[in-house]
Amino acid sequence: GNTLAEELAKLNIRYIVLHKDIDYRLAGSKSPDETEQFLLGQEKIQKVKSFGKLDIYEVDIPGSISLIYSPDVKIEYVKKNPTEYLVKVKNAKKPFDIYFLNLFNDVWEAYVEGKKLDTHYKVFSYANAWKINEKGSFNVLIKYAPQDSVILGTKITKIALLFVFTLLVLELLRKKGKTNYKQLRVKNPQFSHKGSNSLFTAQPRRSLNKRLGGKK
Repeated sequence: GNTLAEELAKLNIRYIVLHKDIDYRLAGSKSPDETEQFLLGQEKIQKVKSFGKLDIYEVDIPGSISLIYSPDVKIEYVKKNPTEYLVKVKNAKKPFDIYFLNLFNDVWEAYVEGKKLDTHYKVFSYANAWKINEKGSFNVLIKYAPQDSVILGTKITKIALLFVFTLLVLELLRKKGKTNYKQLRVKNPQFSHKGSNSLFTAQPRRSLNKRLGGKK
């Protein structure tokens, strides 16, 4: 199992103050001497100062602490992003707990193979935990639920911007087409016809008969 120092490190507890100035019998606790012997026998916990009847012990906190762990089964996890974690459970033989050492919030949710867990509770007075009744090897997804709304809003915004951009491009192409047509009419008056949008003009009958070799 985990040592006392490891468990205290997860709570970010760096110092322990042992009071020898209280009546432990009234408090219903172990005697200061028993507590002192227990602390001195712990790995990575050492006595650093004494002030009268107060003893100060320091906990050696490692550089990296697992953010997600279980005291009951072996797990591994991957941080997909700051709001989503994929936990891989290996060979769970009985119900167990998963601890997520982030500030407790109801909007943190856990899913086992797509099914939301309703066993969310607070642990260590500040962190998140879930009771899991599944057995075997499977994945657990831990995610910050409001992020789904943010992602959806981002997608809608992108689609709206694309739609507006498309409309702007079509409008520019329409205006450019009208401008080119006007320039064509100015440069080539023979292609215009009053009262008509056709590029072809009506030819006088005499001129047409002449071209065809007919009567004038």
